[in-house]
Amino acid sequence: MKRTRFHHITLTITLLALIALFSRTWATQQPLQSGEAKFEAFEEMIPMRDGAKLYTVICVPKNNSAERLPILLQRTPYGSGTGIAGRLPAVYKELVADGYIFAFQDIRGKYKSEGDFRMNRPPRDKRDPKSIDEASDTYDTIDWMVKHVKNNNGRVGVFGVSYPGWLAAVPLLEPHPALKALSPQAAMTDTWLGDDFFHQGGFRLAYGYEYVYGVESAKGGADPTFDTYDMFEWYLKKGALSNFLTPALPTWKDFIEHPSFDDFWQSRSASHYLKDPVVPTLHVAGWFDQEDFYGPMKTYVALEKNDKLKNNYIVVGPWNHGGWRRGDGDKLGNIEFKNATGAYFREKIEAPWFAYHLKGKESLSQPEAVTFQTGSNEWKTYDQWPPVNITTERKLYFHANGKLSFDAPTGSGDTAFDSYVSDPANPVPYRKRPIEPTYFVKGSGWREWLMEDQRFAGDRPDVLSWETEVLAEDVTVSGEIIAQLFASTSGTDSDWVVKLIDVYPDSVPSQLELSRAAQKAVALAQQDKSTWTRADLIKYLGRVLPRTGMHPAAAAALLEDLADRALRSEFEPVACLEAPEPADLPRSLLRADGRSVYQRHGGVRYATRAQLAMEERIVAQASASGAPHMARTQAAHALGADPARLEDALAGHALGARDA
Repeated sequence: MKRTRFHHITLTITLLALIALFSRTWATQQPLQSGEAKFEAFEEMIPMRDGAKLYTVICVPKNNSAERLPILLQRTPYGSGTGIAGRLPAVYKELVADGYIFAFQDIRGKYKSEGDFRMNRPPRDKRDPKSIDEASDTYDTIDWMVKHVKNNNGRVGVFGVSYPGWLAAVPLLEPHPALKALSPQAAMTDTWLGDDFFHQGGFRLAYGYEYVYGVESAKGGADPTFDTYDMFEWYLKKGALSNFLTPALPTWKDFIEHPSFDDFWQSRSASHYLKDPVVPTLHVAGWFDQEDFYGPMKTYVALEKNDKLKNNYIVVGPWNHGGWRRGDGDKLGNIEFKNATGAYFREKIEAPWFAYHLKGKESLSQPEAVTFQTGSNEWKTYDQWPPVNITTERKLYFHANGKLSFDAPTGSGDTAFDSYVSDPANPVPYRKRPIEPTYFVKGSGWREWLMEDQRFAGDRPDVLSWETEVLAEDVTVSGEIIAQLFASTSGTDSDWVVKLIDVYPDSVPSQLELSRAAQKAVALAQQDKSTWTRADLIKYLGRVLPRTGMHPAAAAALLEDLADRALRSEFEPVACLEAPEPADLPRSLLRADGRSVYQRHGGVRYATRAQLAMEERIVAQASASGAPHMARTQAAHALGADPARLEDALAGHALGARDA
């Protein structure tokens, strides 16, 4: 046991001054795709300066003989394939509409590409002309494409999310003259200070182990296996890191040998080695990104110091990791944003960005910073980020008896502290148990854990909480939140996690107006209870029930009560007792018999027929590739497929339409 004392804490918060609501030649190669697809796919092994060849799929629009088109390049460690050509109109609808040649490349050492893979490969020594890094590989790829891809206009853009996001930032180290625009999105640019593996040196064991195993244990990826469902229990029983793996995987060995932010990690920090935004760069981040929020923010700030050409821009929305690439983006977890934020980004920001820089379309009115303000649920624009020119610095202080206030405490001395006892054998979980594996085939709470109600942790005796009085006016937080913690411990070391939590009102509307979809679900449940399980009904009602302004816990209780009453047939008949249309209901809530339209499926999600058809093709092609589940899921996730449906499908569940 070790005892920790908190003498006081200062949270430095920037508040808005105006408070508001909260190698075949191209000519002879035959396309590998047929039918009525809008793109033809060509495979190429593009040579690099050291002789290695990288597998690249180039997708060219059909029936486009008049206009020379720019190339959009995405490089990835998760595997490429010709099947992407058929999915482009759905996955990148807005970009396809403008007209581009798309190229997708397996980076060095992954899948069909030659060479050796190295996680976040550091910049090369340019004194050696044969030295390589991801920037030189991007340069060589662009150089080959503008010389060999028919009908291109000599302009190239690079974009991607997560690891491909970092791969879209590093070309700034050695930009090819044809490179005209970049968009690194959720870029994992500093894995020690804040992205993926470490947060300010605090090791994220589960994610570090599972991701590194998945990416590095085989060239085509692999899945770690577990004999326990709850990862909290599995990792706790494993004990020391030496019980997990011998240091055979390069990055796992790095974790062990470099526990501090030494030269090794600094050489791999893009926010340290990227200096000049010589190419127009649009950074994208999500407020609720569970993997890579730190990277895009810090990389933008680092490049901003030398942005003499006004090339550096940033967009931040209410998304989890890559959430802007799929769906409308109108909600996340229990929180609704009343805006189709993902669609807005793709249509109004990303598409115009590339159209202007690569196609010379019209003018571009891109603010320096565009962020979505939750609470008020509005997009805001700024001429700098953080917007220190229009904000006021405020401080929150701990007080006795669990109080939190903007007023500084008056107490001092040996008694002005709070304390708790920490038991390393019973650590605080980062989310509510049971905790599934990160990329669990049957679904995982990993993607939305930042939206979870925090009382599962706040009720523990080894967690201290302080709370303000009910706010008399709206407070808008904009910019960095910095915790200045003054503490002592009887242990040898400690990792402290500080959370600033928005506490929702504990109120339930007096009248609950059911949406038509909810009425249909309730009616069907009362008519034929064998169609529904309690859990299915709760999940579905959670999708269609309006719960604006409700505390998530109160909403959960309400959903449970509503489901129980429906299954007890306590509701009076309503006008819409007819059976719901298949499009109204998720497949998991329909019987898999002759009367069903879709096969039974484990996830509860809306899906249009176009989405289902697209995802069916993803599953078929990904399964045929023989790639491990994690790699398939990562690749398809980057292409915009719904992760929950896709994961179940890849696990062996049925996916797709069937005749009634």
